[in-house]
Amino acid sequence: MSPPTSDLRPIISLSTVAAGERAAAAAIAAQIPADGFTVLFCTTHYDLGRLGRTLQSFGRTRVVAATTSRAIGREGFLSNGITGFHLPGGRFKVADALIESTANPTRAAWCVHCALACSAAATPPCRISLGCYSLTPHRAARSD
Repeated sequence: MSPPTSDLRPIISLSTVAAGERAAAAAIAAQIPADGFTVLFCTTHYDLGRLGRTLQSFGRTRVVAATTSRAIGREGFLSNGITGFHLPGGRFKVADALIESTANPTRAAWCVHCALACSAAATPPCRISLGCYSLTPHRAARSD
């Protein structure tokens, strides 16, 4: 039996316009708990490797990110900033896979197949999102 909706931890929307990876990572870490899974959309002003290492130093290790030229956040239309969302642990199961190139359809198809198999086996079923790049060195499929 599923817990009542009021007992579920909410999905968190996050946003920062902090300059630099360290300040941005601190602002993100202050908005989300250490468990769960976080998806970020970062403008090109941030080095994703540096941002990922800094987030990891704050204990935020289940993070994926994509670079974008602009983002829409709490502050409005951003040419400099980071937006995203956090899926709380215990409420969602997430399988991640790095697809380095969509030019290799066999690899991409295998990743989609594995993600769908994870979804079918999960109770309750999980939703799948592919196409983000891991900020941390953890590449194997894992779940919270």
